[in-house]
Amino acid sequence: MSADLPAGMADPFEANIASLLAHYGGIPGGEIADTPAVRVSTTNQASRTLNAASVAILPADKQFLIRTTIAATLDFFARRGQPWRWIVGSTSQPDGLGDELVAAGLVLGAEVPTMSLSLDCWLPDPDGPAGLDVREVEEAASFEAWIEVQRSGLEFPPRAAEAWEAVHRALGWGRGLPLRNYVGLIGDRPVGAAALYLGGVAGGEDVAGIYNVATIPEARGMGIARALTLAALRDGQAAGRHVASLGSSPMGLSVYHRLGFVEVGRLRWYTTPEWR
Repeated sequence: MSADLPAGMADPFEANIASLLAHYGGIPGGEIADTPAVRVSTTNQASRTLNAASVAILPADKQFLIRTTIAATLDFFARRGQPWRWIVGSTSQPDGLGDELVAAGLVLGAEVPTMSLSLDCWLPDPDGPAGLDVREVEEAASFEAWIEVQRSGLEFPPRAAEAWEAVHRALGWGRGLPLRNYVGLIGDRPVGAAALYLGGVAGGEDVAGIYNVATIPEARGMGIARALTLAALRDGQAAGRHVASLGSSPMGLSVYHRLGFVEVGRLRWYTTPEWR
């Protein structure tokens, strides 16, 4: 099921997630404040996941520029009073950016592997447990089922869950949009969810970003996440994307390895202590 990644291809995930965050920031009430040095966007909603700085490109020998950029970014989010994070991936510069962020008072929140898969290969049909119905979210009822799984499977705190729902409701749903959502049901019960982001281009390749893969706790270990990921991958392939990319939780790592994903980098995020 696997094919080689394009020769010399850099880790595409950081650019893809930065594009997704800008997509989030484009909702009514959101803000995008990109500069040549760093991408900054906020939904002005109370979720650290939705508000971020990313893809910093700062010369290692320009300490004054590094520190003033970090200070300006901290001030941007402090004035809005919303939780946020600074994402540092394989394309961020300088190499010691994380240390600079810690010196400025931020703390490391998490580090995850980034993974890629060539889509120039055969992909099996989504399977899963008997009775699993995987469908794309194309109307309100399916969205309500999708958001129900997101709340339970991703275990959001209440305020963050409200923000997550508000932003995705504002973005809408449907096959023609850059962010496409999928829900899995057994009978009439929502048990799994995933998302496919087609808006980002990185490394000369069109990238299918896989996000928000979740299974309700009582249905884990049944192959539901695999089936939903495959549904998204097949649609990414049909849309002409050649590479899929994602950031994996510890729970999902073995699932993605079995699908043929390979680890291509690491992604860390930092935040101020009050939003950790």
